[in-house]
Amino acid sequence: MHHNKFLFRHVHHQHHIFVVPHAIGALYNHPVESLLLDTLGGVVTLSISGMTPRTEAIFLCFTMLKAVDDHCGIWFPRGNLIQRLFTNSCAYHDILRREVRTEEGSASKATKIIVQPPSIPIQTLQILVAMFVMDTWQYFGHRYMHHNKFLFRHVHHQHHIFVVPHAIGALYNHPVESLLLDTLGGVVALSISGMTPRTEAIFLCFAMLKAVDDHCGIWFPRGNLIQRVFTNSCAYHDVHHQVRGGKYNFSQPFFPFWDKLLGTHMPHVVLRRPEGGYEAKMVKDLANFS
Repeated sequence: MHHNKFLFRHVHHQHHIFVVPHAIGALYNHPVESLLLDTLGGVVTLSISGMTPRTEAIFLCFTMLKAVDDHCGIWFPRGNLIQRLFTNSCAYHDILRREVRTEEGSASKATKIIVQPPSIPIQTLQILVAMFVMDTWQYFGHRYMHHNKFLFRHVHHQHHIFVVPHAIGALYNHPVESLLLDTLGGVVALSISGMTPRTEAIFLCFAMLKAVDDHCGIWFPRGNLIQRVFTNSCAYHDVHHQVRGGKYNFSQPFFPFWDKLLGTHMPHVVLRRPEGGYEAKMVKDLANFS
């Protein structure tokens, strides 16, 4: 993509919008690049390696962590185990951005362009709009994949291999699902909201963090700000992953308003187990049990 002028200008250049790398821009790519390099690259790697689903999830999470570390811009080799083990670190990757090549191939200094960012209220409004669009896209796409037997069996079922959700399986999806729900949903949400690249990167990183928290299986509402603010939390999504919960709680990743409006919301309670820990229970199961 660097040697092909068309691909660099119209695809890969989006990743190089940030002259100075930082963690929130690690996965800020054009959707075509995400499909060709990340999605297809992951499919080929996992197919050849023959990993089990759990090992695949661990590998994909570590790959994402490595990508964030490569773009973090923080050189800390003594305390950062990743930078001690891998020579392809943040300093190595930072060299790519030190020079900007002209079309003739000669090096030129990067032009400093000062862009006035939108005000905080405008950026907040843009993020809320993007949340609404993403929730809408994900709800109807997710629900359709459960009601369409072919799509559920051959596509979405890969995500439900883990009956008990956990953090490393949050983004363990079939590549078709990743393209239709995550990539295209993100493109639509960002296009409608009109965010700047920096706000987009912050929004996408928070959406990913929210997805991981929804699957973490750790109920900690007092100390976890995400679980205090969003009722669509790990307990809410845990109900969906239960054997009889596949017809309920489709909303992801932010708010459950579509579930409540369209009758797919399943009330639940979090109970302490005698052997330790907590578990999410459907209210109707408690009513039937009593």
